[in-house]
Amino acid sequence: MSLDVWLHDKSNTEFCVWGGNITHNVNVMAKVAGAYHYLWRPENVGVVKAADNIENLRRSLGMMYLNYERMKAMNPENGWSDVDGLINFTKSYLDACIEYPDAIIEVSR
Repeated sequence: MSLDVWLHDKSNTEFCVWGGNITHNVNVMAKVAGAYHYLWRPENVGVVKAADNIENLRRSLGMMYLNYERMKAMNPENGWSDVDGLINFTKSYLDACIEYPDAIIEVSR
């Protein structure tokens, strides 16, 4: 099971400008960092366009670094991803949001 996130061109929602995937195994870590809703359920917090999520993702990354040791202790026992994987996913997503601020966000859980 995983989270899939896509950014679609606003003028052609069939055209994907970025896509990412991460396992649900790190969703508790995302909650610790305050990132869960911005990653897993953006529609519940009014996030529709990539620009809407830029500051959320920046703050979340900061919290991931501040809570790094706590989150590292939460790495999944099955070895499927880890705190570094969550950080890298969030960085990539943030970079894409900055590059494509008008893109429409789509998630699949």
